Amino acid sequence: MPRELKRKSYEIVKNKDDQYELLGCPVKGFVASGGGAKGIYYAALVQEMEKRGILKDLSHVSGASAGAMTVSLLAVGMNATDFTNLVSNLDITKLLDNQGTFRLRARGDRFRNIMEVIYALQIKEHLKGVEPPAKDPEREQYFVLKQKIQIVDTILKKAGVKINSVDDIIKLSGNATALDKLDKAFAKSPKIWKLKRTGEEVNPRITFNDLENLRAVLPEEKKHLIKNLSVVTTNQFTKRKQVHNVNNGGGDSISQIVRQSAAHPLLFTPTLNAEGHSVADGGILDNMPSDILLEQGLNHEQILCAKIEADSSFKVRLQKAKQHAPITRSAFDRVVDGVARIALGGSLIKGRAEVLNREKVYYHLDNMIYLNSGTITATTTSLTQEQRKSAIEDGSRQCKEFFESRIKVFDNPLIPMLYLGKDKLDETLISDKEDSKELFHAASYAQMIFFLQAEIANNALNGKFQDLPANIAQIHDVLVKDAKLDEAQTEHAMALILKQINYQCEGKLEAHLLEEIQIEQDAQKVGWFTQLLNYLYTPIEAIINFFCCCSAPDKEKPTPEQEEVQQEVNAATPEEIYTARRIHSMFSAQTRATTPVKPTELTSDEGLTQNDEENPRLDTAPKMM
Repeated sequence: MPRELKRKSYEIVKNKDDQYELLGCPVKGFVASGGGAKGIYYAALVQEMEKRGILKDLSHVSGASAGAMTVSLLAVGMNATDFTNLVSNLDITKLLDNQGTFRLRARGDRFRNIMEVIYALQIKEHLKGVEPPAKDPEREQYFVLKQKIQIVDTILKKAGVKINSVDDIIKLSGNATALDKLDKAFAKSPKIWKLKRTGEEVNPRITFNDLENLRAVLPEEKKHLIKNLSVVTTNQFTKRKQVHNVNNGGGDSISQIVRQSAAHPLLFTPTLNAEGHSVADGGILDNMPSDILLEQGLNHEQILCAKIEADSSFKVRLQKAKQHAPITRSAFDRVVDGVARIALGGSLIKGRAEVLNREKVYYHLDNMIYLNSGTITATTTSLTQEQRKSAIEDGSRQCKEFFESRIKVFDNPLIPMLYLGKDKLDETLISDKEDSKELFHAASYAQMIFFLQAEIANNALNGKFQDLPANIAQIHDVLVKDAKLDEAQTEHAMALILKQINYQCEGKLEAHLLEEIQIEQDAQKVGWFTQLLNYLYTPIEAIINFFCCCSAPDKEKPTPEQEEVQQEVNAATPEEIYTARRIHSMFSAQTRATTPVKPTELTSDEGLTQNDEENPRLDTAPKMM
């Protein structure tokens, strides 16, 4: 059975400085993008994940291209020390079997064989001291795993090679003669293996099913070592992405699928799958396969995604991720993609747009880590030992900064609760060690505000704004009179609350405020509605429950124009559904939206007296007609 997911939760704690920390949801899934030689930086990331206990908590991993190799090693339970040793010292270029007349690209068989040896070595280590289970099917699974290890041991013996550690594999990679013998021994090994007890024909190589079986036979304290693995490849015949895991091709060889996913079209010859279709680099269509983990039961907050960019493109990629606007393709892009589909078997620009839009979601959840690899690019070959050491040290510094930045600190407990939203707050662990009940009181205030938010959003969806002033005044009272927020905290909270309401009602609140502001402008004064719009447009950090399937009121049927926009955005972001107005409301989360109202007319600091009639307070809002 696939590994079960535990209930997730956030945590709010009061630290020693009397500030309130919002700790993120435990990471259960990890997605590694491709990157070629830049993958050396994954060693630093894996080390930092192990230090922080993230590696132990992982249940699901997925990857594409070079990232497929990374996650496959984590899936078989390789620790950070061995992972770093392997990535730091294994020269992949020595595993390119491109010898021969007119052969420019490698077959990839040697790379596949080495990966098979690594997987078998890991499984062998995990099964040391594990007694055979008493009953089937676990007992049968145990002996199948043992026999597959024996097959690899026999192949190694025929090649005259001894492998007992990662160091032995590294030494093997530098011995061309031994590698040739190993290739020949693997070539003569059986392609189909019949089980003695049942007569069933199975793949003699390590498969996705074998990982599930291994987890089943391991003792409880070791089960966390084995992860649910997913890898993507590109089918050049169907022009579609193929997903490989225990549910899709569970009997397939992991080393073969990883070899296919990592088969850069310029370096490796595409292989044929069981249907006779040409299969190539998984990164062509999807270089960050996070959607697979969503389909397997995780949500965005539980998934950590990683991408490595060379210095030449790092800043550009990061800047694009910061922008809320979804990426779509131009007419020219579609023409270019048409050529790419013929040449490479995939829509390059469309695939990149989809990936970048997913990156935006995880970036604004603080679950997207970008590592700057400096001068190391995907095609950099033969890194020196000094370059490898420097890369890992630099990567460690970047990873440490990233994980420390994920802890959000606030000066009032109500603010982080508002960030979470109702659904997430219900799943949050509140740690009030001093038993002052301060955090619990804040939680009750947050629930009051969520109730009023829902009422405003529901009314807005139905075009009813009569109760808006009264509801806003009640929210203001909760913030100031009950929660005792100061002026700056109140402004922060109001900006956050109004953005959430505007998101839930698909921008109808913003549209209403703009209409009312026009009336205020005709009266030549800046009033209550402009004050609300200023709050709505106040730049703050992205709101957690923007992207977390937060409970929203029932939506009206979208207009044809909205459906047209929605279809284009859905194509770019398959795991999120937006409407035109909801997209617009996300612009205002970071920047002032473009509206008929001039920015100078929204300023309430100039030309006003302290008279309440000219500068009304939220708790003395005007009555609505």
